[in-house]
Amino acid sequence: MKTSARADATTVSISSCDQLAEPSGGSLVLVHVNVERSHQGILSIASLVSEISGLGVAKTQLAKGLAALGCLDPLSEDWNRMSCGLEGISAYRVAEGFPRITSALFPGGVRPDGIDSIAYTVDLRSAKDFVLSDGDRNVAFSRIVA
Repeated sequence: MKTSARADATTVSISSCDQLAEPSGGSLVLVHVNVERSHQGILSIASLVSEISGLGVAKTQLAKGLAALGCLDPLSEDWNRMSCGLEGISAYRVAEGFPRITSALFPGGVRPDGIDSIAYTVDLRSAKDFVLSDGDRNVAFSRIVA
């Protein structure tokens, strides 16, 4: 999942060479969430924690993850000063032809000597052929939650 803090953003940053590599025996969906800071926004730490808990995620596991970020009380004012409005969600099937860099592009799947890491930006306007329909997106989301 990639989040952009502007409603009109069309690019996402990819932090490693194989971040968009399909998992062995599976498929990959890139979800792009567009948010915009808003004083009355529906997205806050408290609202997201409540929604995630409502989906059945173990509260102890969620609390552990939040604590790793320094958030010991997701209901506190400190963690909820900022809120965002949800401007849009799009999902893309990441498969052959999707704009990406993976190890498979290099001979033998090995990056050239001296290249320790690769980070890049994908302009999702060039991935229009990979946008999932609302129905396919909902199926993909239900698999994430399951």
